[in-house]
Amino acid sequence: MKNKNAEQKFFQIYLDTEDIVNLLSDEDRGKLFSLLYRFAIDGETPEINDNPALAIAFKMFTAQIARDFATYERKANTARENGKKGGAPKGNRNAVKQPKTTKTTEIAQEEEEEKEKEEEKEEEEESMSAKDDSFAADDVTEIISLFDRICSGIPRSSSPDTLQRRIIQAKSALNGTGFEEYFRRVAMSDFLTGRSGKWKGCTLEWLLKPDTIAKVLGGFYEDRGLPEPPPHPRRKTSYDITELEKIDTLDGW
Repeated sequence: MKNKNAEQKFFQIYLDTEDIVNLLSDEDRGKLFSLLYRFAIDGETPEINDNPALAIAFKMFTAQIARDFATYERKANTARENGKKGGAPKGNRNAVKQPKTTKTTEIAQEEEEEKEKEEEKEEEEESMSAKDDSFAADDVTEIISLFDRICSGIPRSSSPDTLQRRIIQAKSALNGTGFEEYFRRVAMSDFLTGRSGKWKGCTLEWLLKPDTIAKVLGGFYEDRGLPEPPPHPRRKTSYDITELEKIDTLDGW
């Protein structure tokens, strides 16, 4: 391996190699560093058969030097490629007004690594989003058909894209309750279906809101088939929509 990169003017010695160097005599240490210079500059790798300790040390140091040179070359190539992509077009006044800035290849590589991390994070987020889209693409049509069959008198008021997002949110809000069970509970309510004649504003989009789901599953819109309870100082039974909103803020009875 010959160092062909004119920009690379050094090789590094790491502190954790001290124990290895201490195993050598002073004479062998001098030989080691002479051999390392020849390796770093010209790529010379002599056979060292008569001195096993020196041979082992040389192998360990040169392996690290080779890795460092490869890393440096990769960083330099990245910086050069980034330089080719940057800069203002010829004739652009910004090219004259804005002074050039110089960065070491180390800084350029750090910035490139940060950029790669950001891209990986974005890819992960896109992957999670794709999973949600996969659920919607596979199931949204079936869920809407289920709604139309069970709650035939309640209209849809949103675009398919909006309903798709609502259904994804509703799946979480239902917390294990199936869409079929939820729609059947809606269909049993005279108020929500409009059979009571008190309110005609119920839509699929409204039913898919997390707050609405909590109220339906909590029984706030169930028909009162039992006799009226004794008057309560804080609440009364009513199918008036304004009164129902007030009921939502009160304790149950």
